[in-house]
Amino acid sequence: MPRLFLQITMKTFPLQNLQAILFLIFICLMLWVGFGPIQLGGPVSYVIISGNSMEPEFQVGDLVLARRESFYQLNDQVVYNHPKVGYVFHRIIDQNQGRFTLKGDNNEWLDSHQPTPEDILGKFWFKIPGASDWITALRKPINFTGLAVIITAIIGSIFLIPEKGSGRKKKGPGRIMEKKNRPPSSGDYRQEILFILGILALAALALGLIAFTRPLTMEIVDDIFYSHQGDFTYTASSEPGIYDPAGIKTGDPIYPRLACQVEMDFEYKFFSPRMTSAEKNDLTGTFSLRAVVIDPDSWNRSQQLISDYHFSGSSTRADSSVNICRILNMVREKEAKTGAEVRWYTLKIIPEVQISGKLAGIDFEDTYQPEINFNLSETVLRKLDGEDGFQLSQEGLLPNTTEIENILTIFDHHIRVLSARKTAALVLGLCFLGAVYPAWSLYRDWKSSSAARIRVQNQPLLIDVREGSLKKRSQKVIQVMTFTDLRKMAGRYGAVILHEDDGGTHIYTIEDGGILYQFILEEGSEAAAGELPNTDEETR
Repeated sequence: MPRLFLQITMKTFPLQNLQAILFLIFICLMLWVGFGPIQLGGPVSYVIISGNSMEPEFQVGDLVLARRESFYQLNDQVVYNHPKVGYVFHRIIDQNQGRFTLKGDNNEWLDSHQPTPEDILGKFWFKIPGASDWITALRKPINFTGLAVIITAIIGSIFLIPEKGSGRKKKGPGRIMEKKNRPPSSGDYRQEILFILGILALAALALGLIAFTRPLTMEIVDDIFYSHQGDFTYTASSEPGIYDPAGIKTGDPIYPRLACQVEMDFEYKFFSPRMTSAEKNDLTGTFSLRAVVIDPDSWNRSQQLISDYHFSGSSTRADSSVNICRILNMVREKEAKTGAEVRWYTLKIIPEVQISGKLAGIDFEDTYQPEINFNLSETVLRKLDGEDGFQLSQEGLLPNTTEIENILTIFDHHIRVLSARKTAALVLGLCFLGAVYPAWSLYRDWKSSSAARIRVQNQPLLIDVREGSLKKRSQKVIQVMTFTDLRKMAGRYGAVILHEDDGGTHIYTIEDGGILYQFILEEGSEAAAGELPNTDEETR
């Protein structure tokens, strides 16, 4: 079959075009391995950014390319298929029980869907900024048609460029190789077998070199995500008719002439997707709350509202109050003694939580200290930001690594390094055993005679014909000096070499325009000499 395929392709395409086609196929294969879209079975996902969840690194209109990997770890930017939203490109911030927790870099919330490794389509490879504009332009009929014409012209040129030296018109009966009734070859497939075994052995050797240079296991980053969440609210009583019947609530300005005492409530929660129920109950911590008044020159005075108290579990809640009239008295006293009057002060309410315990079996300790800022003057206390309350969150990562079995990715398939080593060794051994007999028999033929040596060297190009069949077709014969010259002519014209065994005299022929080009090898002369002549020297 390999020889028949070679004969058919050489008949259909000139050698130059055949090489170009094989090169084009190789390039297309490499492009597919590198950039094949996942929708068509390739390893790459193509996603156009349409939101601001990954800003500032990724902007709307960027084209993101993500390659499928054998495993994913924390901090990887990945593409996954959300069951309701579609393709989502976010960052992995945690993993628990075979599922990943993801979040957009510019989002304050976690993704609602937690995909499995099988749901993830690929890890960020590279991006093309603003590529959506190019894609939109390419979708226009005139631009798409132009690109199709260019690609067609490039591929068509492979077949239209004439082969060098083959442009003259052929006359006479034509080349023997072009006839449909060519005699079959001798059917010796030993070289083809060795070629196939060699390709398999090279592939196994490459796999083995990769597998034996990689460790069986590897450590990956497995940092544990956690977050502190705080909710601050305040209330105060006031005279009727100034505020709504509910009185002063979170977000309202407070006027010291109407209300001095402000009641404050702070609720704290600690969260981690990988925290077990036992670890959640074993958490311990301390909580404190203080108020600090600061002027623009950095003068400050502080007042402890809640001293350190201990709590257990993942949440706590504390109530306290602050007298803003008392704070204003401290400010007036400072201004009277310094003579420096300031219109606006900053009043900071600072909770501080120190928490410790275990996360995923790892000792953990952290401090959470947000700030709630107000503007304070002689007439009013008002918040700086927030509408209905103060949602205060702080995220963190507990450093951690995990040892996993190392995996190789080969043509979008995942294989363990240990399995790759065993497979490479097995294939190499089988290839060696399978090549012993063909290689030994070819070497035996190589040493037996020059005719056998020619057949071994040029097996794919040789076609055996009946004795005397060549002389009936033409009267004009040109003998070449060496078999190498004849082989060069066959390669130049994309021809096969016809072989005739005339009672110990081997005649090798190609035909061009009714002329026979021959090299003749006589076995009797070399037998008398007792040695094998060089087939690249004149023997007749």
